Amino acid sequence: MVIIYFFLLLFPQVLFRNKIEYKSFVVYSHSQPGRNIFEILDSAQNLLSHTELYENENSKNKIFLCNSFSEYSFFAPTATHAFACNKLFTNNIVVSKSNIIENKVESNSKENNTRTLSGTIAHEVTHTLIKNKLGFVKYLMLDKWKNEGYADFVAKESSFNYLIGMYFLCNSETPSAPSFKYFKYRIYIKYLMEDEKLSFDKIAKRNFNLKNLEKEIRQKSCE
Repeated sequence: MVIIYFFLLLFPQVLFRNKIEYKSFVVYSHSQPGRNIFEILDSAQNLLSHTELYENENSKNKIFLCNSFSEYSFFAPTATHAFACNKLFTNNIVVSKSNIIENKVESNSKENNTRTLSGTIAHEVTHTLIKNKLGFVKYLMLDKWKNEGYADFVAKESSFNYLIGMYFLCNSETPSAPSFKYFKYRIYIKYLMEDEKLSFDKIAKRNFNLKNLEKEIRQKSCE
């Protein structure tokens, strides 16, 4: 049974009835997704095309859309409350409870538990792009705030409300919601790339004092 389980983790496509190949994506689902999926993938591709790491290559990003939290947990047992998971060795992207018609993904969390499917796909593919850029070992050593912050920066969204997040950030407050950390990571990267004009490569290589970085952001962005 253990061998079968690990086989399914490596090759989940055997459990998904439908397969669509479009641009740089291969999408697996349990039912026909309809034409909405092409708009979602166009949006994700557009987001990815604006990152310096993007390459329009022949490799395909395999995306598996789950119908429920329990199914997602089966494929991503170490990330049960996340919106999606990019598998470290295969780059398979497993997405939590997905609604293609509404372009929505839900996470099994009590709050801040929805975001767009297109943004989620762009976020997860960005992890693959970072992995390809840095190499496996350097990817593992990359600070989490750089990795997740850049992925959300490319996706142009976070699950935490932007205005509420900026209020907390500007007032040096930290709410209990775990998603606020990811919001801050995105704002860090946004500031470094748009205001400081740093490339991802420079951000990845440089050490930063996050307290000083937050202070700079408050001086720049908060009244």
